[in-house]
Amino acid sequence: MKKHLIGAALVGGLAVSSAANAIPFEPAFSDYPFPGTFFNIDAPANAYFQDNYGINISNAYLYEDPRDSFDGLGLANGSAGDITPNTGRIDFLDSTNFVEIDYVSVVYGGTWSVFDAADVLIDSISTGPGEFIGSHNFTGNIAYMTFSGEASGTTGISGMRYDYDGTTDGQNCDISDCPTGEVPVPSTLALLGLGLLGLRRLRRANHL
Repeated sequence: MKKHLIGAALVGGLAVSSAANAIPFEPAFSDYPFPGTFFNIDAPANAYFQDNYGINISNAYLYEDPRDSFDGLGLANGSAGDITPNTGRIDFLDSTNFVEIDYVSVVYGGTWSVFDAADVLIDSISTGPGEFIGSHNFTGNIAYMTFSGEASGTTGISGMRYDYDGTTDGQNCDISDCPTGEVPVPSTLALLGLGLLGLRRLRRANHL
């Protein structure tokens, strides 16, 4: 019985310790209703994404396009109807340690890049002319992402996943610069040590 109680306490301690951490977050661009098949991100739309997704979007528009075989909806660089080469941008209001995207590139190809807060390039992927659909995972202390193509609408993000703790206070608790007390590693290790010590004592008692 004591073994089960120690194990339960250890598991419970781990669950409580990790509760404050950021978790993988997957917004759906379809959550924001828009008329037609193309909609330039305006101030109300961006306020919605900031409040609900923890991101700031600039130089981009929402699209509905059957060439996007993920769900047919997403975010493209530039302005709808503008064929000028341009670069869209997504700022993470809280830095994240990973960003996974479902990307869509048609006709001319495109480039997706992630940067840290000092504007240092962390990672980048590109596609050539033609139609390309796939997924890619970026890792690092990511502050923002850019996506660009040779013409508007050829470079899209159908979906994305990233760490977000639900509070836009400038940091996520999965990043090393969290305030003291929010990173649960010390308490987790202490609980683990107590659990192992208890199991060792029970084993010794069983041999007596």
